[in-house]
Amino acid sequence: MLNSALNYPYPLLRKLPVDYKSSTFSADLNKYNRKNGFEVKIQYHLNNLQISKMIDDKLLAYAVQIQCVSTWYRKLKISTADTDSVFLPSGLVHERVELCPCIIALKDIQKFDNEDFSDDFDGISFSLNKGEVVAIGEREKFDAYYKKDILKTGDTILHVNQDKKAELMHQEFDSDIIQVYLPENQYKMYTTIGENEKWKIPALNATIAVPVIVQAIKEISESSQSSGSTFEQYAWYKTLVFLMQRAVKDDDRKYRKLLNDPLRTAELLLNDNSAQTLKLLSRVSSLQGRGE
Repeated sequence: MLNSALNYPYPLLRKLPVDYKSSTFSADLNKYNRKNGFEVKIQYHLNNLQISKMIDDKLLAYAVQIQCVSTWYRKLKISTADTDSVFLPSGLVHERVELCPCIIALKDIQKFDNEDFSDDFDGISFSLNKGEVVAIGEREKFDAYYKKDILKTGDTILHVNQDKKAELMHQEFDSDIIQVYLPENQYKMYTTIGENEKWKIPALNATIAVPVIVQAIKEISESSQSSGSTFEQYAWYKTLVFLMQRAVKDDDRKYRKLLNDPLRTAELLLNDNSAQTLKLLSRVSSLQGRGE
């Protein structure tokens, strides 16, 4: 993984003008959870006209280096525009994902110089090989698993869909994110509450997330007692296993107890959702009793 703190044998553009008098390079990286993975939107920032022209001339290019240690996933996404996006399927990354924006040489450059080189490099030109970096931004990271709050915006192992033909709620486990289906009228109420009345989310969890997570834990429990599961490859499976193991600090005996008590474990992962829901309903009943 690239590192902006290292010294290079030629001037390097960074977030601060170290090897250049005033020129800098940086990038904004924003991660969004999608149905089957993660999208990272990138906005590159460069204030050196000579470097910009070399990008326009296809001598240099913007790029982002992506690495996930736990899955050995590595990728260099190249772009000739200052805005870009990259999609990371959730089956390819898990746990820590690191990203480092940069500018790289697309071909060998015999005489690389710049009018804004600092005084230490003034009047000197350098040879660059194809693939070498001329700018490195700040490294960023995110966790490719999901938080305890299952319905928290942007962090979900459940994706709720509308099924106009359905009469009852049902779910499917054969994808990276558990697909939950609601009848049309229920789906409309669900989206209205989730978007406009976020204080009711604990009740939504109790109604939708808890039974689905209970069933998912049962699937994990059954697979642990057999030769394997067709669901082990999916991100929701890996995420729940990770969260359960983290909750018991990788104690195998305690982990087995979690698998044998799916309802209690679901409540643990959902931060005692039943208590949150009962407090919410008690508050509503109290307000109605006072006529508020």
